[in-house]
Amino acid sequence: MTQTMEVTKVDDENVYINMTMVMGDKEMPPDEIKMPRFVQPGQAKPTDGPKLEIKDLGTETLDVAGQKITCKVQEMKMKVGEKTITSKTWTSDEVPGGMVKNMSDAMGSMQMMMELIEFKK
Repeated sequence: MTQTMEVTKVDDENVYINMTMVMGDKEMPPDEIKMPRFVQPGQAKPTDGPKLEIKDLGTETLDVAGQKITCKVQEMKMKVGEKTITSKTWTSDEVPGGMVKNMSDAMGSMQMMMELIEFKK
């Protein structure tokens, strides 16, 4: 799966992003997302575009290269056209970039997992 996000317009209040996704040989219709231009880090949420549902699942401790990392766990469901993408994400301030693990079910046709295996502070 390839996901591309392109900033198409910026005004005094918002940033407009054109999001396209290609899965194998299938390209999903592009969606325009409007986000507030000025937000606190980690607080950005789409105000327009694909329907997005985020559910907090608590915390979980993961082992990354022998280190125990406490992670915030969230489940996200995003409706793109008639299809739904479901992902579960583990994040932590203990690692650079914050992302520890992500598991996605892309509309039932493909599953993808990304997992942090090593990091340096």
